[in-house]
Amino acid sequence: MNVRTNLKRAVRTHLRISLFLLMTASVILPAYRSGNPVRPNVILIVVDTLRADHMSTYGYFRQTTPRIDALSRESIVFKNAVAQAPWTTPSIASLFTSQDPAALGFEGEDPVELDDSFVTLAEVFRDNGYKTQAVVSHDFIGTKLKFNKGFDSFDQSNAKGYGHISSPAVTKAALSFVEQHARDRFFLFLHYFDPHFDYVLHPEFDYDPDYRGSIRSGEFKDSLLAKAATMTEKDRNHLKALYDSEISFTDEYIGRFLDELKRLGLYDSSLIVLTADHGEEFSERGDHWIGHTKKLYQDLIHVPLIIKLPDGAARRTVEDDVGLIDVMPTIVGHLALETPRSYRCEGRSLDLNGNAPPEPRPIFSETRRLAKLQSVVWKGWKLIYDLRRGSQELYDLNDDPEETRNLAAANPRERDELRAFLWSWRAEIARLRAGIKVEPKRPIFNDVEHARLRSLGYIK
Repeated sequence: MNVRTNLKRAVRTHLRISLFLLMTASVILPAYRSGNPVRPNVILIVVDTLRADHMSTYGYFRQTTPRIDALSRESIVFKNAVAQAPWTTPSIASLFTSQDPAALGFEGEDPVELDDSFVTLAEVFRDNGYKTQAVVSHDFIGTKLKFNKGFDSFDQSNAKGYGHISSPAVTKAALSFVEQHARDRFFLFLHYFDPHFDYVLHPEFDYDPDYRGSIRSGEFKDSLLAKAATMTEKDRNHLKALYDSEISFTDEYIGRFLDELKRLGLYDSSLIVLTADHGEEFSERGDHWIGHTKKLYQDLIHVPLIIKLPDGAARRTVEDDVGLIDVMPTIVGHLALETPRSYRCEGRSLDLNGNAPPEPRPIFSETRRLAKLQSVVWKGWKLIYDLRRGSQELYDLNDDPEETRNLAAANPRERDELRAFLWSWRAEIARLRAGIKVEPKRPIFNDVEHARLRSLGYIK
């Protein structure tokens, strides 16, 4: 089969999938309306920088997330969820709006404000009579970037930079809200930041107590990057152990929040979604990078996605590829929420009742921060395309989940099929941008915010 035939087949597949999504959206939407007429409270928990493969829920060798494990046993666990970007602002913007980052105006190094033309998940809940509350711990999803759109109250008091341990205070603020609004119908967004660098050892979760090397708890990222080229395997393992300690610490406070929901009689009746914005890299590759933002390997875009339905209904594991871009239409569709005429989603509404498995669909991600990369995942294959160099990497995720063998030259049929998906997607993004006419706006941070973001390595 020649390249032209492959390209035509890929484009036809993409068009069939798009048509399927348009047809099924109207079918899935009324599902909740036909059941319980009282819509549940909804809680969306995002853990910053949480790699799926470092969670015991997803098979990690350490028991890092016992509290989330317990939640997952009553939930739908999506094993292959992909973030649309490897850094916070575009990833959560995509989660909130079901739009690809490029469609939202992310074209360069800087974060941009959420444009008023996009309907957010919080706005949909507010317009459906929900009390909406956010508790966040990062300036890059704060009010300066319009992430407060649709929230009645937006608590950004724990966005204090890399040296601040925020999980206890985020949980405290969340509990204060649910105690005050236990009788209300609410949408609560919680953002936990602690797994983000720097990596702090929490003594109750010490996974490498015998280490005696040069890596220190709370070490600033610039120092770690300076050491990266000379780190030994023991050093890298200790760095991961510190990261795992942060994950377990955060997991404990998420568990405390869930315990209080149970005490208040709110847990069983609530719809709870837990995910992450992106993952993290620990000098696993040749350039000795530590952190995120500039690559699209699975270390950075494979994220957890766990959805607990009211009363633990439809618990199961889903192996199909899904994106964070699918979360908003899935929640809106499952709850049959009324939406404004301007509401539109690039993601798909997944059937949470388990009546129909997700139709296979390519999942796209991108970054233009310190790099210009786009990727697509499709039926176990993944293509990463470098827009600056014109180079491409192809991986068989089933046989090579750590992406160590580039098969772009050896497998031209799969390479060309996935590249055709990328080209079709890029054309669709261009069409959307032409219709919406988004004007990216850079936020103006004050001196304190600027210092915090500079300490995190986000701005110079």
